Amino acid sequence: MFTGIIGALGTVESITPIEGSDSAYLTLNAGDIVADLEHGGSLAVNGVCLTAIDLDQLQPGQFRAYAMGETLRRTNLGNLNPGDTVNLERCLPAGGRLDGHVVQGHVDAVGTLASVTAHEAWSTLRFNLPTELAPLLAEKGSIAVSGVSLTVTAVSEPGESPAWFEVGLIPETLKATNLGALKVGDSVNLETDALAKYVQRLTAFAGVPQADSAHSGEQVAPRRADAASVLDSVQTAVDAIAAGRAVVVVDDEDRENEGDIIFAAEHATPELMGFMIRYTSGVVCAPLSNKRADEMNLPPMVTNNEDPKGTAYTVSCDAASGVSTGISAADRARTVQILADASSTPADITRPGHIFPLRAVDGGVAERPGHTEAAVELSRAAGLSGVGVIAEVVHDDGSMMRFDALRAFATEHNLPMISIEDLIKYVAKA
Repeated sequence: MFTGIIGALGTVESITPIEGSDSAYLTLNAGDIVADLEHGGSLAVNGVCLTAIDLDQLQPGQFRAYAMGETLRRTNLGNLNPGDTVNLERCLPAGGRLDGHVVQGHVDAVGTLASVTAHEAWSTLRFNLPTELAPLLAEKGSIAVSGVSLTVTAVSEPGESPAWFEVGLIPETLKATNLGALKVGDSVNLETDALAKYVQRLTAFAGVPQADSAHSGEQVAPRRADAASVLDSVQTAVDAIAAGRAVVVVDDEDRENEGDIIFAAEHATPELMGFMIRYTSGVVCAPLSNKRADEMNLPPMVTNNEDPKGTAYTVSCDAASGVSTGISAADRARTVQILADASSTPADITRPGHIFPLRAVDGGVAERPGHTEAAVELSRAAGLSGVGVIAEVVHDDGSMMRFDALRAFATEHNLPMISIEDLIKYVAKA
């Protein structure tokens, strides 16, 4: 365990790839901080807990560690070069003073310096971070930035892209660490609060069936008695759609009993589409009105629709330009953007393709309470094109998520979750 109080600065001497693997040996000039470090002892290097090896082969003041591939991918250690300066901290001894906060040396991800604002006697640094880490940060909470214990002074709003946080640094911190030498665009290692991560993990498991029942072949009934108390308001979902975020929409347990990730087609990005593909079946559909389907020359896929739920597939399509094979997240994002663009014509898409447009009934969710109609209704309520993007949320094993697991998923990823039943009421009042 560490405290985030940097004890010294070291210099990278070499990073030696290990032949036949994705790992490497990291050798530093660490100075006196490793004078009494024994074989197997721990040293935090830019916030990464590393284990001392090869002491009998090193000169006084040198430190060497084995960095496995996972460490090099998750942190910025793999991007270091000889001569680079790194932050160093020895682990906290029993009975030692905890001057910073509890830092494990287990880096979550890499962030990027977005801006530096100099004040009269201190500086504000803003860092961009992966979206999935944003819920773990809170104003006046703690974070370790390349091993330095810092207080978070501001955070991005939920759904804001890119996600960011700010810290304030005094001159002493800038001098005593390598943070003072950072330039906009430089990467840093980020470790969020351990307690926040455990809470998020526990929340994600809430309502998920136990392993014995999940694999027994029996259907586990979702707990729906208190559904209203765990659903978000439809207006919250509409606002999220308007802001370019995704939402989760659940239908009735007596219908499909499934939940879809939904967002507006014109707000599709490679990142948003990639998120959808990662957590769903991967079959991405684009609900639109009959009028829009006709405008884009997207006839029904078959003359006689035998789908039990009446899902009205059209012929599939891809963007006619600006894509490669059509299957990547970026390609599929471009295709749905074209479907949403009022200036697009049938010549702007090719058929067949990797996006599956769906014709919504003209009467909306009041006539057909499906995810197709829900996507169109949400887009229109947000003042957008009326073209949506949907896909069904699944567990890692490919089985469908049901209500409780969907609620945990939505909470984990900071997505509003609503029901089609509530959407019907919302539309009726509009």
